[in-house]
Amino acid sequence: MPSSYAVRVIGSEQAALDFIEQRMLKNLRADCLASVIAFAPVYCIQERFQAMRNQSLFVRLFVAACIVTVISPICALAQAIPDLAGAWILDAAKSDAIPVPAGRGGAAAASVNQLVIKQTPAAVTMTQGQQTYIFNFDGSETFLSDGRAAKATAKWDGDKLVISWKGEYFAGPAKGYMTTSGQEIYTVSGNVLTVEKNQNTQKGAEHLKFVYNKT
Repeated sequence: MPSSYAVRVIGSEQAALDFIEQRMLKNLRADCLASVIAFAPVYCIQERFQAMRNQSLFVRLFVAACIVTVISPICALAQAIPDLAGAWILDAAKSDAIPVPAGRGGAAAASVNQLVIKQTPAAVTMTQGQQTYIFNFDGSETFLSDGRAAKATAKWDGDKLVISWKGEYFAGPAKGYMTTSGQEIYTVSGNVLTVEKNQNTQKGAEHLKFVYNKT
């Protein structure tokens, strides 16, 4: 066989191989593209579904966190508020002397030794002697007509009931009107009620402590 024919045959075989290889690559690319096109919607749907699931889970966790954030302080506050309601008798041996208005002894002194408290979620009512006061927890003021001519507000501070008051009185022509203020702090432990009274007057700061036993 002439060498020129052999070259042509080899060249034809090489061309054929190149042609077959190109067709195979073309078909392979076409098959791959068809597979990608066919699988793409399914993949996108799966990705979208997973994103929705993740988003739904995030929303549920966020809502749960908000509920816990709101409810926890309320529950803690509800657990912290003590029950002061009842009739209480002064334990004179553990208390400071209760000031009694001039000219009033005997029954008057005995009556101020008794403290009766009624309590609701909205207010607390206190009766001592001839005086009865209702202290609301909405921030409204209660006028004190026991000689202080003051206005008071009440609030819970943890497990303590705090009554804050402020008044003004005429101290004479030389001093004119003066301001007086104070706080009464009520705490209870079992059948023992402790009342601490702090006030600022023209005589200076004054601190009194009274201990009551439940009857």
